[in-house]
Amino acid sequence: MNSTVTIKDCCNYCGKGYTRKTSLQRHVLLCEIVHKTKREKTCDQEETTDIPSRQQLYQIIQELAIKYHTQQQQIEEMQKWIQIKKRKMDLVQWLQTNHPQSLPFQLWMKTIQVQEKHVELLMDETIVQTITFILRDNLQPEKGKPFAAFSQKANAIYMFDETQGWLTFSSENYLLLIKQIHSRILRELCEWRNKHAKEIAENEKMSEIYNKTVMKLMGLNFNQDSTALSKIHTALYSSLKVELKQTVELDFS
Repeated sequence: MNSTVTIKDCCNYCGKGYTRKTSLQRHVLLCEIVHKTKREKTCDQEETTDIPSRQQLYQIIQELAIKYHTQQQQIEEMQKWIQIKKRKMDLVQWLQTNHPQSLPFQLWMKTIQVQEKHVELLMDETIVQTITFILRDNLQPEKGKPFAAFSQKANAIYMFDETQGWLTFSSENYLLLIKQIHSRILRELCEWRNKHAKEIAENEKMSEIYNKTVMKLMGLNFNQDSTALSKIHTALYSSLKVELKQTVELDFS
């Protein structure tokens, strides 16, 4: 008895039949390429023209790697710069660099003026208000300033020294300043008393005003923890402080 082989599937391109589907699929892959029209081949070529070769791919990857490395270096440099800017900034050094010359504190101290109007102010106001007013009168921009202060560093004052340049305004120098002003107020008050001696002797109210003024002046406590000295220092800082503008966040010391 003769057996026959049944052909189940045929190639759509050439008509060749196959009993196994897997064999047909392998055949169709090749036959499809062979039997494509010229136009279809041209279209395929145009579509695959932009696909780079292995050499081109290697060059592209190499170029991307170089660009990536360069960008990483730039990012690292920027991060270092940011870290430097965010570290504690020495304001004394900043002043030395940006304002190397100013009116020396020692020279300015010699020019402090206390006038009769300041004595008369003390008669009506507190010693804190009077000294604060005297300081402001003697720190006019046109005369030059021996001090600097910044809003970023609360209550810190810097002074220009005639030999060392900018320094932190120490408690010793601050006390020296207050004592100097106090001494000049006393001298001006004595002159006022001599000028009004007859009125003080004959007028009880005038005598009372003078005595209260003396008590205000002599009652100033020169201890470093003095509330009055602290208030004067705060007022001085407030009148001096400026905003130091920077493009990045800064910590100040």
